[in-house]
Amino acid sequence: MYYLYPLIFSEFHSYRYDRIMSEKKQANFDSPNVGKLQAVEIDHKTTIYIALDADPVEAKKRYLYRTNPKTITLS
Repeated sequence: MYYLYPLIFSEFHSYRYDRIMSEKKQANFDSPNVGKLQAVEIDHKTTIYIALDADPVEAKKRYLYRTNPKTITLS
């Protein structure tokens, strides 16, 4: 690597570390309001939340297909 002026390793490492750390941003995610969603029970351990105007049977079918595309079992 060629630089305009020579850097010793500690200065170069500190420069790279500061540049990398300043580029990282914290990811902030807002939780959805569960009061505005309807719960669809898939099985005794799994519950998904969908929009109030969405079809619960279709949502359950789509969820089961995504988790295991070979079989679709509706209880």
